Amino acid sequence: EIFGELESATNVADHSILVADYRLEQNYPNPFNPSTRIQFSIPKSTHVTLSIYNTLGQRVKTLIDQPMNAGVHRAIWDGTDQDGSAVANAVYFYRLQSDLGVKTMKMMLLR
Repeated sequence: EIFGELESATNVADHSILVADYRLEQNYPNPFNPSTRIQFSIPKSTHVTLSIYNTLGQRVKTLIDQPMNAGVHRAIWDGTDQDGSAVANAVYFYRLQSDLGVKTMKMMLLR
C-alpha cells in the first residue's frame, strides 16, 4: 500500500488536498485478485456515488454513496457483490457519478 494505510473492503481513504480536475483513475492493480484500489479526485465538495457494474450494465455493488469533500479519495473493491458474495472472473466497469459529471472505467477480475 503506497500510503501505508490499512483499508477495509469498503473503507474510503480521504486525502484532502486541493485538486483542479474531476478525475477517475485506472484501478490498481488491474487485472486484480483479490482486491483493487480505485482512486478519484473531486475539485469541490459534492455528493459522490461510486458503483461497480457488470458487462450487462447491472449494478454489482455500490462502494460510495455520500457527500464528500474536495480532494483525492480512494476506495477498495474486494470482488464481492452487494450481498458479500464473490463475483465471477470477468470484466467490470466502475462509475463515478456526481453533479460534476459521470466517468466510467473498465477493470478485470482474475481469480
